[in-house]
Amino acid sequence: MRNLEFKVYYFEELSEQAKKKAIEDFRRRGTWEQWDNDNLSEYFKERLMEYGFYSDVRIEFSLRYCQGDGVAFYGEIDFSIWLKNHQDHFTKKELKRLEWLNEEFGIWLSTTRNSYGYHYSHYNTMDINVTCDGYIGLRDSDLLDEVLNKVEELLKDEVVELSREFERIGYEEIEYKNSDEYIIESIIANEYEFMEDGSMF
Repeated sequence: MRNLEFKVYYFEELSEQAKKKAIEDFRRRGTWEQWDNDNLSEYFKERLMEYGFYSDVRIEFSLRYCQGDGVAFYGEIDFSIWLKNHQDHFTKKELKRLEWLNEEFGIWLSTTRNSYGYHYSHYNTMDINVTCDGYIGLRDSDLLDEVLNKVEELLKDEVVELSREFERIGYEEIEYKNSDEYIIESIIANEYEFMEDGSMF
């Protein structure tokens, strides 16, 4: 049997070359964990609920720098909350028409998965649905059609904007967790120890 003695170092005690090796080894092992996905999903969910989605909104994303990557979300939207958040987009007459339609017949907004959504997750995998039955044939139905079409176009544009914003935020988080700054902070905070060449002890 042999007794071996060797020195171990904290990150701050390593040479610059050894620090680079320690950082790259840490990065190769992966810095993105399942709880990071969970935190990102929770943030997206909070934002979507503020927008008007119900709490059971389904969020799917893939952020691996591949074609078809992005963020998608499927669920129903509370029209009353949505309209309250979009007062400035409609005239007073349009607001009255929408409020009346919702009270009399109900207006349902939702995003649903289209055929692309079974393979990918991004803004083009979501279909936008604006449903209001019962008013067809009423006087001024053309004006009611017009204001509902305005709701649909606005919803389409904003769903795309939200998806793209979430994708950007997701990639920013991934890039930060792969950065030297984050890795060094993690190493020091966890008091990892290393061999002289930067290999983890």
